[in-house]
Amino acid sequence: MIIPSQELRIVPLEKCHNLSSFSSSNEDLNDFLHNDACKSQEDLNRPPLPAAQKASARSRRALSGSIASSNPAPAPPARPAMRRPRARVPRPARVLGRESAPAGVILREIKPYPSIGRKLNNTNRMLSVAVKSSPIFFVALLVMLGLAFPSLAHVPLMAGGNENISSAMHISDPGKSWAAYGSLEKDVVHYYSFDLEEGERIYLSLFKSSDAKEKDFLPALVLLGPGLNTSVLPPRQLALPRVALGLKILAANGKNADGAVYEPFGPSSFQEIAEINISAPESARYYAAVYSNNNVVNGIGNSIKVQNTTNGHYGLAVGYREEFGFLERITTPLRLISVYLWEGQSLGLILIPYLVAEILALLFFWRGSRRTSFCLAGSLAGFLFLASSASVFTQMVFNLTRAPFGPEVYITVAFVVLHALLGVAAIRLARGEAGILQRVLLAVLGTIALLAGSGLIMGPILAVAASLLPSRSGSIFGNADANRNEKS
Repeated sequence: MIIPSQELRIVPLEKCHNLSSFSSSNEDLNDFLHNDACKSQEDLNRPPLPAAQKASARSRRALSGSIASSNPAPAPPARPAMRRPRARVPRPARVLGRESAPAGVILREIKPYPSIGRKLNNTNRMLSVAVKSSPIFFVALLVMLGLAFPSLAHVPLMAGGNENISSAMHISDPGKSWAAYGSLEKDVVHYYSFDLEEGERIYLSLFKSSDAKEKDFLPALVLLGPGLNTSVLPPRQLALPRVALGLKILAANGKNADGAVYEPFGPSSFQEIAEINISAPESARYYAAVYSNNNVVNGIGNSIKVQNTTNGHYGLAVGYREEFGFLERITTPLRLISVYLWEGQSLGLILIPYLVAEILALLFFWRGSRRTSFCLAGSLAGFLFLASSASVFTQMVFNLTRAPFGPEVYITVAFVVLHALLGVAAIRLARGEAGILQRVLLAVLGTIALLAGSGLIMGPILAVAASLLPSRSGSIFGNADANRNEKS
């Protein structure tokens, strides 16, 4: 709104000034200016206000002006609150001046405080991650162990020196499941003995290697003992010594040997030949004799001449309770090497995964930033666990070339995964911070691996040893070098 200049008149505003003559031709403008002038006049006549009341009056006027205005001005943005400066923590001082130190006192340089703080923060982060993930990981491992070990197969034994009934290989617990692996050579019959009470179960199962080179090899099994319900005469191929002539003989029932059977816990494969499953008629010592059906026997009594036309590898399973003791679980990986040799594999093929794994472990350790004894032992253990996974996988593939694929293969796959998880977990722990929790977890991994047969015994030993070894940074021989320098 523009006011005409002819209607403007300058009137000095003083105290007790008479404003009655103030007027305008526009009624609205006249009322507004007259009221404003009167307000100003009242302010001049009023005594001065305190500072607090002045501020309150200004705020009221500002509020009334903002309401009257059609386009109010935006309020200024609020200023952020000033943060109080943090007190600076002094760093630890560095102790210098070795030449001025008293005799017998060794001064060491103290590292700055921030680096120590960073290490503590890294350790705390790793601890939190380990605490969150370790329960799920170990529950999975324990579930796999619980599913696998109750159904383990026979405890392997290697036969030898039992070519005479007087030196028969004795089975201490015939109810427990054992598997004796042997090789029938020229002019050889193998004997096994076991003691049973009347009514106890006698279970014997004869099998042979599934190697195609031994397809013509056909072993046979007979049971010798008192009270056997049979009138079978000694087979023409078997000549017994005079001390065994009073024992009755029970021939095993033959099985179809055309197809191979896959065994998932070794893993291995074999062909079933014959079986005996009866109750003991008397409390006595019984004998099992394994011989080749291709034998031609000449002689009688102790003067026996057996002409063997076909050699081969056989196995005799004794007992029906499939269970493992603590020492048997530990030594089973070493015994399985003998079983793989029995199948016709070479020792180099069996041990290659372990040799390659240890070479890789040394390379990773040498190229890594943490060259400590804790890292070295833990890495060697982890790669041995991975080697067990590779070895089981290799044996699975090898035996599937001889036996058909079946649901038992998935049990072997579970063992492959178990060994791999143990290896990965051990390597991750060994290459991280060596805190208390990490050491405990590594010791637990070593114990689980020992019971699971992972790492050929040496792997679990290294894992448990790593949990006790120092974790100083630098060379693993750094302490010895420092002590040598101090003595010089």
